[in-house]
Amino acid sequence: MRLLILPVLTLLPLSALAAEKHVSFDSLPTAVQRAALLEMHSGIMQGCSTDTENGKTIYEVETLTSNGKRVLSFDAAGHLIEAEEQIPLATVPPGALKGLKKQAAGGTIRSVESVKRGNTTGYEAVVTKNGKRREVAVDANGNPSHD
Repeated sequence: MRLLILPVLTLLPLSALAAEKHVSFDSLPTAVQRAALLEMHSGIMQGCSTDTENGKTIYEVETLTSNGKRVLSFDAAGHLIEAEEQIPLATVPPGALKGLKKQAAGGTIRSVESVKRGNTTGYEAVVTKNGKRREVAVDANGNPSHD
């Protein structure tokens, strides 16, 4: 009997992490719908989801732009919390680019996202080195940042 219970108990923590739930745009609060439509610009909506962070519900709207994916995160009142957008490496400001390259430590930068929170913009990159993938993040000046 113990052998049957142990595998189930090992899966419990994983299910607790899966709080993100895919939802329809129409099920989002009206304030979030309005804010999302204003923030989407010319992007094409790809999907919506809700997530819980620190006990608060976060509403995410994923769009597709000419550069790639853009994810907008809102609170229930429709305030934009964060906007993550794939951008070309060539558009990263010089200080941030220098910081990303330093954080990559000889690896290859595969993709970059600008991350806007309030009035602050940071940059996150996916780096591969020796067959391993990892993410690095810097602020606009190239200083390492931790999300």
